[in-house]
Amino acid sequence: LWLKTLYRIRHSYGLFFLHNYMDFIHQTLSGSKLYYEINKINFLEGLYHVKRGNQEKGLALANNALMIMKNLKDFESAQRHEEILQQYLKE
Repeated sequence: LWLKTLYRIRHSYGLFFLHNYMDFIHQTLSGSKLYYEINKINFLEGLYHVKRGNQEKGLALANNALMIMKNLKDFESAQRHEEILQQYLKE
């Protein structure tokens, strides 16, 4: 449910609008066992920072999320997210 909502927001309104909700989402998920969702939020936050010009912070967050996906053997998601990150770096 969280991820569907986040993707609707991201695709409809963009990363800048989504970023307004990042703190709320982090607080809501804090202490939960929703590791996938937390990792996805961190990846999206990384994209936001890349888009805003803070590539160092953005790449650190996004690459950490990618590493977690790979460590959990979710190679398909990692590949899709790497492609998304590369698109953001080209813009």
